Amino acid sequence: MAERIINSTELEQTQTLFDCAQIALDKGAYAMRVCGDAGLPVVRNGQYIVVEPHLKAAPTDRVVVVLKDGNTMLQELLVDRPESITVATLDGATRLTIQRDELRPEFGVQVVTSFASRVTL
Repeated sequence: MAERIINSTELEQTQTLFDCAQIALDKGAYAMRVCGDAGLPVVRNGQYIVVEPHLKAAPTDRVVVVLKDGNTMLQELLVDRPESITVATLDGATRLTIQRDELRPEFGVQVVTSFASRVTL
């Protein structure tokens, strides 16, 4: 299951001093830059997302999922079970069930709360 997942939007954590406190409630919030077009039509290549890692993800939330193999995906959470999660691409075309032991424990499933086209430093 930990093979390369097609239809995922890979994310690149920004190296900017983005002040997420202005738009996020979570003091551990951080910004990521989206790389790729798999998130269309919701988010475009080059846009930024704000991730709030301390929020509890709920079905229909947009989430960042980080696998042990390093694959990072922006998905919609469909089902959250103790042993697995089921997510869908943002366009709803592809569903994927991921076992919890395939997730990087320090990241898990993190909630995306905002989208922005640019970041003001």
